[in-house]
Amino acid sequence: MTRRFVRMWLIPAALFGGVSFAHAQVMNVAVSPSPPLVGQPATVTVTGGSALCGAVAINYGDGTTITYPIAGLPTSQTHVWSTPGNKTVVATGQGNCTGKATTSVQVVRSNAPSHTLGTSTGSTPSMTVPMRIKSYFGLSEPGGVAAIAGESFGAERGKVVAKLKAWNGGDRSVPLVIKGWKPTLIEVEWPSDLEGVRDQMDAIVETRHANKIDRASWKVFFRAETDHKVLPMSAVEVVTCGDDGNRNSCNRKSPGHNGGCVMNPFFLGCAGSFGGQHYNCHGAIGDDRGTDEFRIALANDWTIAGVDFTKSAEGGSVGNPSPPVSTGTAKWNPRITWSVTPADIAEYCAHVHIVGPKGVPFQR
Repeated sequence: MTRRFVRMWLIPAALFGGVSFAHAQVMNVAVSPSPPLVGQPATVTVTGGSALCGAVAINYGDGTTITYPIAGLPTSQTHVWSTPGNKTVVATGQGNCTGKATTSVQVVRSNAPSHTLGTSTGSTPSMTVPMRIKSYFGLSEPGGVAAIAGESFGAERGKVVAKLKAWNGGDRSVPLVIKGWKPTLIEVEWPSDLEGVRDQMDAIVETRHANKIDRASWKVFFRAETDHKVLPMSAVEVVTCGDDGNRNSCNRKSPGHNGGCVMNPFFLGCAGSFGGQHYNCHGAIGDDRGTDEFRIALANDWTIAGVDFTKSAEGGSVGNPSPPVSTGTAKWNPRITWSVTPADIAEYCAHVHIVGPKGVPFQR
């Protein structure tokens, strides 16, 4: 008997490329100077993933909310707080702009004492302006380059360090490569081999003066490098394996209710994420049928990007995975129904493609 093979592409390979969005998205909001002063103007900067944005509403955490019509992102607005204390600033996209970003600032009555720069024992202070970052432009990602504008960085080269959270919640400090250093402008490059971290909205870039005392910081959105894998079979749980066939196998394991007939070789075809094979013996009476179910659970920002599903049935049928997979999800419980006539085999195999931050495990 000639075996028929049918190959189905449930999810096109194009899903591994970039995804375009019709609307801009608010991703980050930052306040400078840090900390802001009571009664003094502070700059609130909203950034996002696309330049097009019609309006942004900013709640300053003091009972004031203002909607600003804008041409696009980033945008900077000025605000004056009249009272000290912790303020939660929330920026929300409006109209064709989506997303929300939040940050907390401690408004104080005066600047904390600054260190004196360029002095020696017994000398007169030559400068008392504290180091301050005014703006940050560029890509905060592995291999990304950025420019940090501010004041009092000093003529002598210091250090720039990124403070990130590792995938397991631990603190991680990453030195950035200095490409240029001036008293008011620093050019940096993020390490291209940076991995083991996830996307994070509140990463900190900290500039450190050569005197090892003065420093300033700026909050940025960090985007981790992504990695693609085929989910191994060992990471997929078999919930149920139908046992109505005379010989049955799911993920190369038998449910333990097989009949006496022998099939050789037995289920050598699937090297993917999950698969099943069901055999109805020669001389058997009536069709065999059943349902197999599997469970997939990803973690740490890993999601399903697509599925390749192949199936064949010399007699009977094999259904498609149900429910269909939704790309971008971390959990999926596919069920496959099958039937097989006497002296025939029904089998299938699925390759589940996943995407997530490089160097981060895809399961707990």
